[in-house]
Amino acid sequence: MELAMLLLIQNSRIFLGSRLDSFGGTFREPKTGHTMSNKPCLLVADDDPGDIFLLRRAFRRAALNCEIIEVHDGEQAIEYLSGAPPYDDRLRHPVPSLVLLDVKMPKMNGFDVLAWLGGRPYLDHLPAVMLSGSCLESDAAAARQLGARDYLVKPADMNQMAELARELYQRWLAPAMRSPDLVGK
Repeated sequence: MELAMLLLIQNSRIFLGSRLDSFGGTFREPKTGHTMSNKPCLLVADDDPGDIFLLRRAFRRAALNCEIIEVHDGEQAIEYLSGAPPYDDRLRHPVPSLVLLDVKMPKMNGFDVLAWLGGRPYLDHLPAVMLSGSCLESDAAAARQLGARDYLVKPADMNQMAELARELYQRWLAPAMRSPDLVGK
């Protein structure tokens, strides 16, 4: 097991944590959710580059200032969230304020990521929202049972996507700007 100490200085605060292994252990991350530029950070796990492009465009169109980090499957999402290499530098790869998960992805799907998050009490503060093309009520119910804070269907229209981006920002990312320790409470 690797034992590494992590010292993160951000917003005039010093956070001290340790990382014990890639996917488990008793690793505690700082509750920042901000990049060095003090923008809230959003992790998007989606295997469709077109959907990620539209989400980025919607955030720009809505004039929302946040860092969008993308991964392309559930396995990469877990590696990012656990701080496994190449995501072990938390200055370059901060703990996000919000995780957006697609349901259907290769390797591990959004449900697998939710189940993994549920077994990590040190990430209880981190809201995960499913943003999927699936409008099946069974998918929404399964996501909520696994701990998703919300289940949203991807809109087809850019104006609706920009409105969704505004809603996500106001509900999950704007509170992170006010008090990172209160996100998701």
